[in-house]
Amino acid sequence: MQPRSDPRRGFIVAKAEYAAVRLDPGGRAPPRDKRARKRGVEEIDRHGIVHNAAHAGRGHRPPVGTAILIEPCRDRGMALPETVRRNAHPDTDGKTPFRRRDDLARVPWHLRVLFSFTVTFARSSARVQSLGLAARLGYGRTMCGRVRLSSDVSEIKLVFSIPPHRPTPNFPASWNVAPTDPLPVVRYDRKAEERSLDVLRWGLVPYWAKDIKVGFANINAKAEGIETRPAFRDAFERRRCLVPVDNFYEWKKTATGKQPYAIALADRRLMALAGLWENWRSPAGEWVRSFAIITTTPNELCAELHNRMPVVLKPDVWPVWLAEESVGAADLKAMLTPYPSAEMICWPVSARVGNVKNNDASLIEPIAA
Repeated sequence: MQPRSDPRRGFIVAKAEYAAVRLDPGGRAPPRDKRARKRGVEEIDRHGIVHNAAHAGRGHRPPVGTAILIEPCRDRGMALPETVRRNAHPDTDGKTPFRRRDDLARVPWHLRVLFSFTVTFARSSARVQSLGLAARLGYGRTMCGRVRLSSDVSEIKLVFSIPPHRPTPNFPASWNVAPTDPLPVVRYDRKAEERSLDVLRWGLVPYWAKDIKVGFANINAKAEGIETRPAFRDAFERRRCLVPVDNFYEWKKTATGKQPYAIALADRRLMALAGLWENWRSPAGEWVRSFAIITTTPNELCAELHNRMPVVLKPDVWPVWLAEESVGAADLKAMLTPYPSAEMICWPVSARVGNVKNNDASLIEPIAA
């Protein structure tokens, strides 16, 4: 088979016996912009070519014995200097469909730029977990990705000056709150001109998002550039909140693995983490309120555990952060600084906290590091 003149064609991987998996591990169709189309993937089955996996449907899977044709554009510097043969029988017009026993001769390449691809990607994609599931199982943790809120809700209302007549959410004590879990959040009701305590989903879903899974990537919001990032800029301007927690957890790398630590205020008062919240409407018409926790550079205490820490706000700035008082963006950004290290404490805790199925008071008991 002679290489065709299609400028997108790159190289051919023969007999991809493990190709019966989708090449997109994220569960989404490939992007359809111009650049992505140039790097499009064609899947050749025994009946011919299916021209771009993006149009083949979400359930499309090439059959076993398929050849996978990967097509990086020719302007990347790839060339086919020799004829590609199939079972040593030339197919000059390239019209004969591939068969089960078809194989391809060696495909030499001259690379003018570095480019690599491995069929292992196709083999392993079936084993790739979604970010949400991975986070809940303890993999790919970010700061801040696990917290404790075991204080009584009535106490939370008193500490954050929530009027008694405001609804009290039904939230049981939790020593192991993870992303996508519900958590009580303090917001300011502009119409009633008072604070409220409402349960929101952890993992901010922007109002323009097409899928709630976007929230998996937005459990945290970096303070740096927060006013310009599309996912957070509107919420930073109009929808700021406080996230009450008793402590958060972080994992320190050691010679034997990772040791979890609990970080709290030295006087063990409730923390108020700086947060952003958002409204999102699902395709089915269901409204979802979600939030993200803002992170910043760490203080001396947290720097020993991680290169980030959540922004902890003191009570005197709560009214400004909740937009009870009007201030500019520069004043808001000035609040997003590390909390004084001398006013915080940390201690090693059991590795059981790494599994969200474990949720009891013993998780915060100090252990020998």
